[in-house]
Amino acid sequence: MSDEYPGTPPSSDAPIDPEPPIAAPRSRTPAIIFAFVLAGLALGGGWFAFHLTPRTPSGGNATAAAPDSLVPDSVQIIRPRPRNTPPAAITAADLPGFDTASLTPGQLRWLYHKSHLEECGCGCGWNVAECRINDPNCPKSPGRAKEMVAEAKQQKL
Repeated sequence: MSDEYPGTPPSSDAPIDPEPPIAAPRSRTPAIIFAFVLAGLALGGGWFAFHLTPRTPSGGNATAAAPDSLVPDSVQIIRPRPRNTPPAAITAADLPGFDTASLTPGQLRWLYHKSHLEECGCGCGWNVAECRINDPNCPKSPGRAKEMVAEAKQQKL
């Protein structure tokens, strides 16, 4: 007789490896929900950034919100030129308050940029070009404007 029980497989020297457990398939639902949330946040942020504009009271009039005591009778607001302005487009009319009669177009362009970069020394917070227009009683900008014109005449442009 043999040492084996009936119904057992014949013995061999190699051990029998157990079968790997069968893993349940993972659900894709959390990944899909995360993708939709992420897409919604991106679209919402894009919409918000596109529609983010400053609001002015009463139909676009920026001075309507200021009290009448703070708004002078005559104010000229200077808006900067777009950066893509061609160099030849700057004329003497762009620099009111400056004596630009004898300047070349290159010197005029240099003066325009210099006067818009340098801050006026009177404490108004404007650059020299803005102060020449907005504050006719400024004690410092007329003298600085004459100095800048003299500097522009020395430029070899």
